[in-house]
Formats: sequence, structure tokens, C-alpha cells
Amino acid sequence: MLSSTDFITGFDPKRIKNGAYEMSLGAEVFQTDSSPRSVKQLKKDEKIEIKPGQFALLLTKEYVRIPEDKIAFISIKAGVKFKGLINVSGFHVDPGFEGNLLFSVYNAGPTNIILSNNTPYFPIWLADLNEKQDYKGDHEKQTKIPDSPVEALSQGELASPNILSKRIDDDRKAVDKKIDDNNSTIDTRISVLEKDQKATNYISVTAVGVVIAILLKLAFDWYGFSMGLNKGIDLQKKQFTSDSMINLQLSEKKKLLIEIDSLEQLREMEEQHFFDSSFAEPEQIPRLFTVAFERVGAYDKGKVRVVVDDGIQLGDIIDDNAYVNDFYRYHDIFHYSFATLLGWSPCTRAMMKRKRKSNELMDKVEDGARATITEEALSMIIFNEAKRKDYFKGENRVSRTTLRIIKEMTENFEVNTRTVSEWERAILKAYEIFRLLIENSGGKVAFDGINKSISYQQLA
Repeated sequence: MLSSTDFITGFDPKRIKNGAYEMSLGAEVFQTDSSPRSVKQLKKDEKIEIKPGQFALLLTKEYVRIPEDKIAFISIKAGVKFKGLINVSGFHVDPGFEGNLLFSVYNAGPTNIILSNNTPYFPIWLADLNEKQDYKGDHEKQTKIPDSPVEALSQGELASPNILSKRIDDDRKAVDKKIDDNNSTIDTRISVLEKDQKATNYISVTAVGVVIAILLKLAFDWYGFSMGLNKGIDLQKKQFTSDSMINLQLSEKKKLLIEIDSLEQLREMEEQHFFDSSFAEPEQIPRLFTVAFERVGAYDKGKVRVVVDDGIQLGDIIDDNAYVNDFYRYHDIFHYSFATLLGWSPCTRAMMKRKRKSNELMDKVEDGARATITEEALSMIIFNEAKRKDYFKGENRVSRTTLRIIKEMTENFEVNTRTVSEWERAILKAYEIFRLLIENSGGKVAFDGINKSISYQQLA
């Protein structure tokens, strides 16, 4: 099959390696850091650089025709992937598809990745199907980069890791300065209160001396008793007024200290709010819901059906989409965990039809294609680290590199207020449930967004 020019236009037998045909980079590319943001036409052997933290759309040079009784699997050569280039557009080509292939990639590495026109980077394999399938996609006879992914990746700015690191340092310096200014103001106010208290004590001591003098005066002049008594009463009134002023000042000082202590609590309460609390209930992520992960098929090649508590199946029946059994079929647990513990998951909104369509800009930016692609890419990046660490079994930390990439990729979304500690807690909790789903071949998971908790139980 691979030797047939009906399968690949411009077929070259020398490109067949390790059971795959290696396709090359074509003449059309789109990069999110290009200026202006538009599709670029490459000259022969021209090079492009994909910078860290940036997306790119790459069109293959080859025009392929997938037979209706075959399915194709695609990837990126290991030498490029090891530099940090991730394919976020999918890993297979549907039966009956015809056209140039489009790869959506993201540079998760620390350095620029250089690619050249006409150089092979993309291996493709064919596998037999039991029956023919009709292609029903939107990319039939695709020969150029479509407008829709270009538009989705052109909304807002994707900052590089270096720029984001500088912003973080600048913000940290600004916060430190504000804290120093607040401490200086507090010290000044406390100093004034202490001086006022000393002055009040002096007045009180003086008042006591006057009272004693008056009493001595009364001892020698009985007839002046009435006048001395009235003066003593007046002095007591003054002392009472002085004591009241001192108590008032001490109360103000106490309030000030309580206000300082509560600053951190107010900040935490602000971060815990729901991003969609101002929208109607049909456009909110459910605060309380239960999802069942039901196994379909054999354990080692199983598929999973995901059913929400009202009995509605969410999405299609899914499998690992991989050569080995790595249990990625349970990965939707990550999206629901992010929705519950972070209040953010464009993928959950899409699956549950909870997009905020009443606000056109919010629906486009926060709940649209770019946000969904970003969340899926984050899930794959985290999953790659988790596989190396036995799915975080016995771990209480996520690598700083992964957490840094998460903060960089979510900089332009509402979830950017979430701290790395909150992300780390959400990831570790999601993988705790993920391991239980693997161990028991599925299960039922209850999500409580109000109390920020997730619980698991086996299926009956």
C-alpha cells in the first residue's frame, strides 16, 4: 500500500522508514508570534523558528488519500519531540480523508525549535479496518491552512516564558513594595497612638494630684467643703472623659491590627469565587454533579462511556488513542477536577453545554476553541509527567517546570488568578481519582464545587 502513488502524491520510496512514510513540511505555516498574524508562504528549504510558549499551524507538502477501509496514524519524529514540540491537533486521520494534513503544534521546551521546508518530520502509518467508512469531516480536499484555526489562535497575545518570568518578577517586586509601605504606615499610626496614650497618662496623674490638693484644702477649710466637692466631681468627669478617649484609641488600634491580619484572608476568599457566578444557572459549571466512568470492552483494550448524574452520556465512547494501554481513556477526570477545584474548564463547559453564550466575548475567548485547545494541551503535558512518576502515586509535588508552563499557557484566561499551589492540589487530587478508576476499571465520582471536594466510589 505504501508504495502506491494513489496514497501519497509525490510518493518517494526512500521516505519509507520503520514501517512508516515520513511526510515533509510544506510551503504554508502560521505562527502565533508572527507579525502580522497571517499564513506565511515558505520558499524552498526556507527555515522557521517556533519560540518557547508559542503555537504554530504546519501544512504538509504531501497530498494524501486515505482508503475508506483504512485508518492512518500520525506523529512527529522523536528528534523534534524531544526538543519540546507537542502535537495538539490529534493523532489519526479518518478513513476516506483526502488532502494535505494540518498539524497544530506547541513548543513546550526551553529553546527555539527550527524546522525547514521540504524536510521530513511527520511519520504516517496505515491500519486496516473491518469495514469501509465514509469521511464526514470539514477538511475534505484540504490544500491550504483553513481560516478557523488561524482565527482561534489570533485572539490576544501569547507571551513567551521569558516575558512571563519578567512579569512575575515585576509583580513580586510591586507586591513587596506595597507590603513595605503598609508596614511603614502601620508603624507610624501605632507610634502616634503610643504618644497619645503617654499624654493621657500624664493628664491622669496630674488630675490625681489636683484631687489630693483639694482634699487637703478641705481638711483645713470645712466651710469650703461644698466648693471642693463640686471641683472634685468636675475633675472626676474630666478623668472619665480622658479614660474614654484612651479606650477609643486602643479600640481603633485593635481594629487596625485586625484589618491587617485579615488582608490575606480577603485575598483567599476573592480567589475562591466562581468565574461564572454572575451568569444564569444554565451557563454555570454545575456546583454539584456525579459522573460515572463505565468500562466498555476488555480491560487491556477497553473503552469508556462517561455518563453524568441525569443519565446523559457526555461525548463519544473513548479509548486511549495510543499503541500501548496507558489508560488515557479516563482523562476526562482531569477536566471535571479542574472545573470543581479551580472553577475553570472550557472542556467541561463544552461537554455539558454550559458555555456563556449570553456574553459573545466571554463565549469566544474564555469558552471558545483556543481555551479548549489550551486545556487539552495542559492535560497532555501533565499526563506525560504523570506517566514517568507512576501517575503521581506516593508523590506530593508536581514539577516546577510543569507548573510554570501551566501559568504561562493560562496567562490570558480568567484562571490566571489561580496560584501554582491551587493548580498542584487540583492535579494531585485528579490523579488520586485517576488511579482509583484504573484500579477498579471505572467508578462513580462525586464533584462538590461548593466545598471544593471530590469523592470516589466503585460502580455497583
